[in-house]
Amino acid sequence: MYVHGGRDLREGSVGDMWRLDLDSLIRACEDQNIPVQWEAITYKSPKSQGSISHHKCGLSGDKMILIGGLKGETFNKDTWLFDLKTNSWELSKPIVNY
Repeated sequence: MYVHGGRDLREGSVGDMWRLDLDSLIRACEDQNIPVQWEAITYKSPKSQGSISHHKCGLSGDKMILIGGLKGETFNKDTWLFDLKTNSWELSKPIVNY
């Protein structure tokens, strides 16, 4: 499971991404000696979507799609693709016409 961005009341929009291995979570439910922890994702590409909140996410194959949201207090019309195999971002052509 991946969790990206969000809004911190003190900092505003954030751009972090975290991953949780759900298989390890299931195993930990059966055996509480198995540790479960979130892993911070390090982006390998120079470009990224930056800090956003209130965006929508979807999955298509090995790509996570991020659409819209807020950059600070400004409405964001960008569509980004995140490659789950290479941990890299790519700005895409808009999928939705606002």
